[in-house]
Parts: sequence; C-alpha cells; structure tokens
Amino acid sequence: MQLLLALKGHPGCGKSAIAADVGAALRIPVVDKDDIKDLLVGYPDPGGLAYVLMFRVARRQLLLGLSAICDSPLSEEQGYAAARRVAGETGATLLVIECVCSARDVWRRRIEQRAALGEPAHEIASWCDLERHLERRGDSSRYPIAGPHLVVDTAGPREQVAAEALAWVRAHLS
Repeated sequence: MQLLLALKGHPGCGKSAIAADVGAALRIPVVDKDDIKDLLVGYPDPGGLAYVLMFRVARRQLLLGLSAICDSPLSEEQGYAAARRVAGETGATLLVIECVCSARDVWRRRIEQRAALGEPAHEIASWCDLERHLERRGDSSRYPIAGPHLVVDTAGPREQVAAEALAWVRAHLS
C-alpha cells in the first residue's frame, strides 16, 4: 500500500522531528516544504510555490510505487486539498498527523533555538515572530480533515511521541 503522510502544525511544534522519525523507521522519504522554500527566496510567493513543488515531488514518488511524507504546516485548506488530490490521483492512502505543543515553554525554546542554528531568514526564529504569525493566521489553519487524522502533543519526550505516531501509521498500513 502506498502512503502519503502529511504533517500539519504551526512552526516549531515538532513536525520535522516526527516526519524524520517516522520516515526513518518506515524507510519513506521526507519532502520538506521549507527545504524547497529555501531555494525559492526571491521568487514571487515562494511559500505557495514550495507547496506546489513539494506535492509534485511526492506525486512522482507515489507514481513510482513509493510512499512519501510531506513535512509542511498545511496551514491553509488549499494545501490539504492538494494532498487529497495527489493521493486520489495516485491511489495512495492519505494520513494526516497534526502536531501541537501544549507546553508553551517547550515550544518557545524550540523557536528560539532556530536563531542559534542560523536558520534561513524566512524561518520564524523568535517567540514574537511566532505570535505575530499566529495572529495573522487566525483561524485559517483550523479546517476539517476528512480522512484519518492523528493529533499528537509534542510537548512530551520525542521518542514517545514518535512511537505513538509510528504505531498509528502502521495500524493504517495493515
């Protein structure tokens, strides 16, 4: 069975860690929207274009008979619609894992560590930037997910959260 696993969640909430852990455990490539966006700085709407390219790469993997993991915020319903379209076109099963971080101090520490890592300029690297981002987003990231959808709280130990996500994915693969 081919799988398209889409991560969803705000910046710094642990999506990339879960995507990496699940991808490594299942030997599924991870396509990271931010890796693509890093190369598109200077283009009109680099974020939108990064989503298009991410799903094009995932679609290609699925057409080759491979599964794919898309690591992105899926912050707007049109991104989710693109994931559903790609899964439908390729006959893949679409699963969505939404990451939230209930511990503000943990979330804040993750965001602030980005600045120390020298993340690209488009990355949110301060708590103030994240708060402004969340205010701008408003309710746009709150939309219904029609298919299998797991919400994980990434405030706990990474290994435990990854194990929960992996068990859920494996249950849908059998």
